[in-house]
Amino acid sequence: MMHGSAMMLPVPLGYVANGVFPQRGKTTLSGRYACYNVYPARDGRYVAVGALEPKFWAVLCRALGLEQLIDDQFADGARSEEVLAALSAKFLERDAEQWFADLKHLDACVTPVRTVEEAARDWNLLAAKDGRAPALGEHNPV
Repeated sequence: MMHGSAMMLPVPLGYVANGVFPQRGKTTLSGRYACYNVYPARDGRYVAVGALEPKFWAVLCRALGLEQLIDDQFADGARSEEVLAALSAKFLERDAEQWFADLKHLDACVTPVRTVEEAARDWNLLAAKDGRAPALGEHNPV
């Protein structure tokens, strides 16, 4: 199980292989940038943003009415804090599910953070569960 879990951690373990131990909020995939972060919504739930590629970030900024932030995707220092604060304030304006309903059809890479119960009820998982196993040889080439 440990080896299987490690296979899902190539980026953090890549840092470790180079003698660096990633810290929350200090690396690209740990919250350093607004484009790859988790934000509280108005209802106390959370919204995850994974708009790491510039095209997704631009779509998200436009959808949020924050076009002025498009060029600051990877800003550092004080400007990075301003961009994070702007997205934090924006996501507090609505509930997590409202954000998802408004953004899910865009290439904005936004999703509500689900509980385990919600994830288990997700239609993708249910669709996989409802399928039947193939009969012996059913998928063999003829």
